[in-house]
Amino acid sequence: MVLVTGATGNLGRVTVARFLKEGARVAAVYRSEDRMRNLEEAVGKVPNLKSFKSDVENAESVDAMVKEVLKEYGRIDILLNIVGGWAGGKNVGETTPEEWDDMISLNLRSAFLCSRAVLPGMAERNYGRIVSVAAKHATEKGRPAGNLAYAVSKGGVITLTRGIADEYGKYDINANCVMPSSITDPKAPAGTDQSRRVPAEQIAEVILFLASESSRPVSGAAVPVYGKG
Repeated sequence: MVLVTGATGNLGRVTVARFLKEGARVAAVYRSEDRMRNLEEAVGKVPNLKSFKSDVENAESVDAMVKEVLKEYGRIDILLNIVGGWAGGKNVGETTPEEWDDMISLNLRSAFLCSRAVLPGMAERNYGRIVSVAAKHATEKGRPAGNLAYAVSKGGVITLTRGIADEYGKYDINANCVMPSSITDPKAPAGTDQSRRVPAEQIAEVILFLASESSRPVSGAAVPVYGKG
């Protein structure tokens, strides 16, 4: 059973479709009713997909959502922390505290809250897989100006991933993350050069591998999925 945050986003939609194709039961977490309907239209009405509304930046909302998922499925085997976003364009001295906090909350706090909510149940069953989405900007030297808040939030995802791997490895819980650069987006403005972007479908394949039994020896990894970017 797979819990996917950010299920209605660009990478989320593709990843949900890929796991459904594999036969997984998927709990898709969403905030926008319209975007959830778009996801359902994209993948079709399939019995293995159920939706759960939540604000994944809010602890009470996350805990309530996980409780609902457990009531429906009885267990959560895999958590995919895909929710996230980018806001840049300002150097540190121009970034407001609110803009900084927004990036930390959206990209890091969400991954922490969702991981925190599912880990006790995974540990009790001695099994779990957590795959999160970090970013190339989190580790690269000479990143473009104006990306520091985003980079710090995604760097935190890497540290969180490694911490979970260290703390919960004894329970057969693996935690890994992928680090995309830029991802192809069918909704990008006309004329956008996407030739050096990585197809979302290819990143979904890496996520699928990290959530599979084939990745059992891999935990605490931050996997680059840069393509040519």
